[in-house]
Amino acid sequence: MTEEQQFRRWEKWLDAIYADVQNLVIGHHVFEEVRKIVQDNPRLQKPSSFYDLSTMTFAAWAAMAVRRQQDSKSISVTKLLSAIQRRPEIISRERFVSTFAAKMMAGFAGHTQDMRHEPNSGGAYAPSRAQVEGWANETFSNLVGLGASCIDPARIQVELNELRSKAANLQRFASTMIAHLVGEPTQPPTMPELDSCVRAFEVVVLRYTMLFRASAPSELLPTWQYDWKAVFREPWL
Repeated sequence: MTEEQQFRRWEKWLDAIYADVQNLVIGHHVFEEVRKIVQDNPRLQKPSSFYDLSTMTFAAWAAMAVRRQQDSKSISVTKLLSAIQRRPEIISRERFVSTFAAKMMAGFAGHTQDMRHEPNSGGAYAPSRAQVEGWANETFSNLVGLGASCIDPARIQVELNELRSKAANLQRFASTMIAHLVGEPTQPPTMPELDSCVRAFEVVVLRYTMLFRASAPSELLPTWQYDWKAVFREPWL
């Protein structure tokens, strides 16, 4: 498989990973926001099987999502990073600069290039190709290291180790209490453990989105186009 073919294959994996981890981030956010609604309203603070079900459902769903992203035999963060670690030269400075520059120059298409390189000189300013490539090189250096020609396998191993450590209890819980019932009950993961794990996966997905596409949002949580909390402002009974 050529480098280009491998890169395109990884891109498809990243699309699936991005969607899955984003769903985890959204679910985590919604669960935490509903918890705050209950915490801020004393009238809602009473025993309820609904609360038990909500908590158990979220815990099981989130644990399985983490387990899925740790599975090296299917499309997952772990599988993607391990594959890149074996062929790090594919995630190269040259590829990144080319992608970054192409996107930037397309965005400035139609604007007059200011040969003085003065963005604040007034009017629609378009940077030169050299300027854009300079920004691209600086961005890549910030991501992988000054002067590095490609991503560092050692850095990938650090990321894999951190994800494995943060996911360990959730993965164990998912494997022994949700997917299967094995031996003695496993202590459920705590909310701080889940918070830390979700954030770790989000950071890695955003980093590799930037490396692959030369652009990425600041977070995976989207902006809602409607008020999802509106249902809580209506009487339910």
